[in-house]
Amino acid sequence: MALARFTVCPETTEDNPDDWAIFVPDRDGTLVRDAYDPASRTGELMRLDGPLFAGGGAFAQHLRSIIPPTGPITIMTHGFQYAPEAAPVAAGQKAANPHSQVFHFEEPDIVPGGALEASSHATPWPKRLGFADDDGQTGLAIAFAWSSHPAYRSGTWRDWLSSVSWRKRGATTYYARAYRRAPIAGIALAALIAALGEVAPGRPIRLFAHSLGSRVVMTALRILAQRRNPVLGSVDRVVLMSGASHCGHARLALHEIMHAGMGQPRIYNLMTSQDAVLEFWGRRFAALVARDELAAHKGWSRVSRLLTGGSVIGRHGKPAFVRYRHWQDIQVDDPAVMDAFDLSLWGQKVDHWTLFTNPSFAGFAALLLAREKPLRRFDLIFRHGVSARKGAVRSSILAENA
Repeated sequence: MALARFTVCPETTEDNPDDWAIFVPDRDGTLVRDAYDPASRTGELMRLDGPLFAGGGAFAQHLRSIIPPTGPITIMTHGFQYAPEAAPVAAGQKAANPHSQVFHFEEPDIVPGGALEASSHATPWPKRLGFADDDGQTGLAIAFAWSSHPAYRSGTWRDWLSSVSWRKRGATTYYARAYRRAPIAGIALAALIAALGEVAPGRPIRLFAHSLGSRVVMTALRILAQRRNPVLGSVDRVVLMSGASHCGHARLALHEIMHAGMGQPRIYNLMTSQDAVLEFWGRRFAALVARDELAAHKGWSRVSRLLTGGSVIGRHGKPAFVRYRHWQDIQVDDPAVMDAFDLSLWGQKVDHWTLFTNPSFAGFAALLLAREKPLRRFDLIFRHGVSARKGAVRSSILAENA
C-alpha cells in the first residue's frame, strides 16, 4: 500500500472536542462511521476523549496491517475549507472531500500545472511528492484529512455577515472556527505519530502541510514534546507550505521541542512573495484567535508583530526570539532560489496555492522530503546567502558535489 487514509471529524456535533474521532475511510475516501472492522480495514478507530496515547488496540492493529516493512513514512495534511464528511467525487476534481481533491494519483489536466489544476487546486499530492500507486515500494504516504469546513454550506446570510463584524462577535467567522478546530486535529495527528512510533520504532517520519495544516502539525509536535514522547526523535523532516499558523503559536511549539530534548526535526518553511490569502486572513483573524491561547492582553492583535516577529509563518517566517537552528525559511519564487534549483513558474500567477499546484515547486518540496542524505547543495546555497552572486554560488555547488 502506497497511500493510507485517515479522517478526523466530529461524530455528531460541530465544535465539541470530546465528540471528535479518528476514522479510516473507504478506499475512495467515503467516511465510515461504524466501529472499526479489521476485515475491511475501515471504521472508527478511536474517539479523541479516549486513551489516545495508551498504545495497542485497533489503532496499532490497523497500522501494522498497512505499513510496509521499510522506508520513511510521510504524513500529508491539508488546510482550510475541506470536509472529509462529504461524499467523494471523481479524483482530480474540485471537491469538499480532500481525499477526492488532493489525496489521489490522478492528474487533473493533460498539462500538469495547467489552467484546470490552477483553478480547481485538484493536485495529486502523493504523486507530486514522489509516491506511486503501488504496493509500497515507493514508501508510505498517509493522507490525514480533518474537518476544516465548519457549517460552510449550511450558513445563513447572517453568518456570512459575521466576517464584517468579527471584532464584536469574537471572531465567529468560518475561518476563525476552522482555526480553532486545527488544534483538535493536532491532537489526533500527535496520536497517529505516537502510534507509528510504537508500531514501527525508529522509522523516519516526515510531515507535509499546506496553509492551516501547518497549525495542525505544529500543535502535534508541541503535544509530543510536552509528553516527552520518544517518537519525536523519529520526526526528521517537516515541510510547511504557505503556513497559516500564527507565529506566536509556532514559537510555543518550538520552545517545547527544544526543552523536551527528544530531537529537533528540520523544518523547511516554504513561502512566496505574493500571498493575498494569508495577508487577509492572517492579519485579521489569526492574531485575534491566538490571543486567548497565548494568554496575551486585549491589545494582542495590535502588538503581535512586535511580540512574535510577524503574523503568520507563511508571510513572516520563523518566529522571533526563538533560536531554533533547524528552521529554514525559503521564498521559493526568489529569483536566486529559482535559478539555483531550476524552478519555473510554469506560466502561473503566484498565489496561495502555487506551492503545490506548480509542479516545479511541488517537486522542490518532494526533494526536501525524500532526499535521504543531508541536503548539502541546499544548505550550501543558504550558507552563502541567496543574494550572493549566482556564479559564485553555482561554482560552490559544483565543488561541493564533485
